[in-house]
Amino acid sequence: MKYRTLPIYLVFLSMGMIDAVGPMVSLARESFLISITMATLLPFLGYFMYGLLSIPMGVLQDKKGKIFILNLGLTIAFTGLMIPIISGMYGRMVVDGSSMMQFYKILLAILLLGAGGSILQVAGNPFIRDVSEEGHYSKNLSLAQSFITVGSSLGFLLPTIMFHVFGLDWSILFPVYAAIVLTTFLWLNLAKVKENRQITDHHASIKSSFILLKNGYVLAMVLGIFIYCGVEIAVSSHVPILLTDKFMISLEKMGLLLSWALFYLPIFLGRFFGSFIMSLIAPTRLLVITGLVALIGLLIILFTIH
Repeated sequence: MKYRTLPIYLVFLSMGMIDAVGPMVSLARESFLISITMATLLPFLGYFMYGLLSIPMGVLQDKKGKIFILNLGLTIAFTGLMIPIISGMYGRMVVDGSSMMQFYKILLAILLLGAGGSILQVAGNPFIRDVSEEGHYSKNLSLAQSFITVGSSLGFLLPTIMFHVFGLDWSILFPVYAAIVLTTFLWLNLAKVKENRQITDHHASIKSSFILLKNGYVLAMVLGIFIYCGVEIAVSSHVPILLTDKFMISLEKMGLLLSWALFYLPIFLGRFFGSFIMSLIAPTRLLVITGLVALIGLLIILFTIH
C-alpha cells in the first residue's frame, strides 16, 4: 500500500487497544481490591458499545462516509483516554482506598474507548476493500488485523516493561494509547486519505440492516463474529487471573507477559501469516481448520484446569 494509506494500519492498531480491557480486568482487580465480577465490568462496558453502536454507525457511514466515521471514532476514543490522564492516572497512580471514584472514571474511559473502537471497526474493514486490488481483499484484511493484535498486545507487554524499566504502573497505558490515537487522527487527515463512495439516493437504515439477517450467509457471519469476539475477550480477561490464582504468578512482573505469549502472540502470528496462507489455502477451508484447532484448545482448558 502507498504511504498515504499507512494511517489505515494505525486505525487498526487503535482498534486493537480496546482489547486492553482484557488484562485491565486483572490489573484493576489488584489495584482496587475488587471482586472478579466488578472487574469484569471493564470488558462488558467496552464491548457493550460494539453491540449498541455498530448498526447505527453503519447507517451514518452510508450517509457521511468512512473518513467522517473514522474521525468520529478516534475523537471519542481520545476523549475517553484523557479522563484518567486528567485525573492523575498516567503511570504512577495513587489508589484512594476510601473511594471508588477512580475506578468509576476508568469505567467511563473504557466505555468511551469501546465506543470509539466500535466506530473505527465499522469504517476500518470496508476501507481495506477501498485500497485493495481485486482478489486481494481477504489477505490485506488479515494483514490489517495483525495490527489490531499489536494494539491488543500493548495491554499485556507495556505494563510489564514499564514496571521493570521505569517502575511505572499499568495506568501508563492511558497516555501511550492517547498518543497513538492522536497520531492516527493527525496522520489520517494530513495525508488526505481518499475513500471510494457511491453516490446514491437510497441510503441504509436500521430496518434495512436487520432485514439482511434474513440472508442465511449474513446471519452465519454475524453469529460467527459474535461467538468469536465473546470467546476472545473472555479468554484474554481470565488467563492472567488464572495464572495469578492457580500459579501465584505476579501480573506486572511476569503474569501479563506469559498471558500474552500464550494468547495474543499466537493470534498475531496467525493473523500476520494468515494473509500469506490464504494465498495457498482457500479461506473457507482455512476457517474450518482453524475453528477445529480453537475448539480443541478450549476443550483442553475446560477438562484440565480445575
